[in-house]
Amino acid sequence: MQRTATCTCGQLSITLKGNPFRVHCCNCTECHRLTGSAFSTGAYFDDEQISSISGEHKAYTRSGDFGRKITSHFCPTCGVTVFWNAELLAGKTGVSVGCFDDLQEFPRPAMAAWCRSKFPWIEFAPEIPQSQQQTS
Repeated sequence: MQRTATCTCGQLSITLKGNPFRVHCCNCTECHRLTGSAFSTGAYFDDEQISSISGEHKAYTRSGDFGRKITSHFCPTCGVTVFWNAELLAGKTGVSVGCFDDLQEFPRPAMAAWCRSKFPWIEFAPEIPQSQQQTS
């Protein structure tokens, strides 16, 4: 199975083989800003699962709350962050779940992180574990 995530204008895409090893929602304030929404949902793949990255992209590196680096790769035309690499998960690539086409068949989140900064009106399904900050 191959999955492709694409930015809004279609210029930047990443194609991956198989299923992610983890899907999770993040409620940190940086993800609020990054997505312009209440939380982000990321799918994490082993770097070996990347089949191709197509199109021009720019990178922005920031430090997380514990000083670890996160590098976001985004389309210079439409500005959508399609994928990222986090020091916390070396050898893995995170991909914005909303950029995939096969959302009806996509695995559901296994956890929600940084719930201490979650909007009070967000409620995750009771079977999704929630942490107050980031866990590995």
